[in-house]
Amino acid sequence: MTRAVSLAGALFAVVFFIIAGSAYGMLRTRLSAAEVAAVDLRALPYQLGRWRGVDGPGLAKVARDILKLDHALKRTYTDADGNMIDLYIGYWTHQSGEHQAAKHSPAICLPANGWSTWSHSEKLFKFPQTAPDNPSLRANSLIAQSAQRDFLFHYWFFSGKRTYANEWSALLFITIEKLLHNRSDGGLVEISTPLGQSGGETTKLTRAEQRLHEFTQELYPELMRLVAK
Repeated sequence: MTRAVSLAGALFAVVFFIIAGSAYGMLRTRLSAAEVAAVDLRALPYQLGRWRGVDGPGLAKVARDILKLDHALKRTYTDADGNMIDLYIGYWTHQSGEHQAAKHSPAICLPANGWSTWSHSEKLFKFPQTAPDNPSLRANSLIAQSAQRDFLFHYWFFSGKRTYANEWSALLFITIEKLLHNRSDGGLVEISTPLGQSGGETTKLTRAEQRLHEFTQELYPELMRLVAK
């Protein structure tokens, strides 16, 4: 009886190590084979609804040295009435250490560069028709002032098909994606528009929110087609 139990135990141990070894080998193969599809931000359309974009100046050298982005896009989109929206997208193929989108949130970087910020909140956007795989987006919203001019900002973080408003969520899920799928690519999307000079404060803010809302409806589906691979 004792010998039978010992043989059964030994057999179980052998089977266990065979299965564990196979699983480990499969995991290593999967991780080593994982590749991030190339993301070319320049493929983002210049025409987004009624908005027409032109490329802006690149990042300053000090910003490039700090961020060490793999890709960066800066464009200014305008409509026929002269309304303006600035778009910035920063993308890392591999996020780690200080080179992670959430660690360069506008909520941190704008004040660090001399801007005053207030009215920080979250906005929910829905795209049931144009982005069926990503039907909603939760983005941050804040008002910022520089050189006596007020701007409304919306921004969010992304990694593959996931988007995040909260900085801690972005950091957490990047870690999880790295462990499970050996992926840490992603970045930051920031759009802004001046509040303008005419009208009361409420009117100016309402108009700015309408512009960014309309622009986001056009931008988000196109951007996700590029990065959600």
